[in-house]
Amino acid sequence: MNLNNIVLVETIPEGNIYRAECAENIAPGQLLQSEDQILSIIKSERFGDTTQVILQSTTQLNSDQEFSLFGSPVGWTVGTNVTVLCEGLGNLVAVHWLNQYRKQLKPYINAVVMYEPETFSFKPTPSQYMTPEFPSNMIASMPLLDDLGFSSRLACEQFRPGCFEGSLVELIEEMPQKPEQWIGFLHANTVNEISEVLGKPVETYLID
Repeated sequence: MNLNNIVLVETIPEGNIYRAECAENIAPGQLLQSEDQILSIIKSERFGDTTQVILQSTTQLNSDQEFSLFGSPVGWTVGTNVTVLCEGLGNLVAVHWLNQYRKQLKPYINAVVMYEPETFSFKPTPSQYMTPEFPSNMIASMPLLDDLGFSSRLACEQFRPGCFEGSLVELIEEMPQKPEQWIGFLHANTVNEISEVLGKPVETYLID
């Protein structure tokens, strides 16, 4: 598939933000892949036979590039207060899902926790939201989610200022207030480990 009418919206330290169009319908849970990267889709909206997407790329995009669409749409919504846990490609899926349905989801999302083993594709910044359920020195957030009105926190195996240093499972074990209800955009093994710690099943979008 190809992207058409590509417009550079903004240049940020982590790459470029583009607006583009395509014939295919792209829903939260689906990702675009080029030869050299997986694109982070921030928002998608269908207009007749065309989908308009806002996406982030680390390289310059053009209409001659070929992309493949993969992944399954997220087929659920939220009707109770939850904490969202995500990792890897699940971070990209979660951002698209939260942005796409933010009006419906915002009243129910307590916090969003993103995990990467080494580094993030964005520059973490101190959050404007207080989150007493997390360790007090865990203050770094994803700027976009803060702008959208979602409280977010970050966990990483490598030391990053303001981030929890460790895995999601280790974070949950150290949380002063553990999540009563949670959903995940996670690998299957992470789901099993967290479910064992919390003793509760979870609705999960598996990213394996």
